[in-house]
Amino acid sequence: MSDKTTKAGATAPAELTLEQANAQIKDLTAGVDALNSANAALEEKSDKQDKIIEGQAKELEDAANVVEELKAQLKDAGTDKAKGHLIKIGKDTYKVTGGTIINKKAYTAGDIASDKELAVKLIDKGSTHLQKIS
Repeated sequence: MSDKTTKAGATAPAELTLEQANAQIKDLTAGVDALNSANAALEEKSDKQDKIIEGQAKELEDAANVVEELKAQLKDAGTDKAKGHLIKIGKDTYKVTGGTIINKKAYTAGDIASDKELAVKLIDKGSTHLQKIS
């Protein structure tokens, strides 16, 4: 198997026998099979990683939502909204702790806090739905 020199001076590869060519084909086929097998394993691993990333992205989104909710709660922490329904009558401030029913009509804590006259009536009756806080 000697190389032949072309007119341009380049060396051409020697000709192969049928057995040599078949051996090279066999080797190359084995190499391709090994690469295909390795590729399949990498694709499987990649699919698993994609699923993990999707799960982590969902966890991150959930965590971000929790953080936003906590930020909103922290922002409201010093406001009347966080303290509950408050009403000021004279110099005193009362916290409305719940609703009540008077003459078959239901009043929510918000209703009581927004109706000074109703709140005064409840305080005069000794209602436990209004607690003096200052």
